[in-house]
Amino acid sequence: VVVGRRDTVDHLRPLDPDLPARLHGLADQAATALQRARLTDRVHHQALHDALTGLPNQTLFMDRLGQAIASARREHRHLAVAFLGLNRFKQVNDTLGHPVGDALLQQVAGRLTATVRSSDTVARLGGDEFTILFADLERAELALEAGARVRAAFQAPFQLIGRTLFAA
Repeated sequence: VVVGRRDTVDHLRPLDPDLPARLHGLADQAATALQRARLTDRVHHQALHDALTGLPNQTLFMDRLGQAIASARREHRHLAVAFLGLNRFKQVNDTLGHPVGDALLQQVAGRLTATVRSSDTVARLGGDEFTILFADLERAELALEAGARVRAAFQAPFQLIGRTLFAA
């Protein structure tokens, strides 16, 4: 529709008969693009996170460590890295089965994550090995306090499929 100077209609064009099909095609393209973006995000997440625990993996941990080192130098702050391995984890898998071992790893991941600050990074390197990056610490002594909190969190037993396991 084209409007003239006095708000009168100069002429009317008929509706394009192909318009509904073109709009449908555009909607399909938009849906495909959204699906592709979701899949890309999912693949990216899977590439940087442990499938069992959902924690960052070694690749993401090393990236965050590099960033934390650069930031600590720039800001004159401190950081610390803790490495944790579960003693006798192989024995848990061998005697109680892999589902119990997997459940233990998931509970360990949850307990570690709940124990540290949201700005810290808990990662699973593989097997029964975890690391924690305590970044942006005002004083080096704060790393010792954080480590003590982690140790204290493992004093309580883990309840797994009708079994009680101690990690401390």
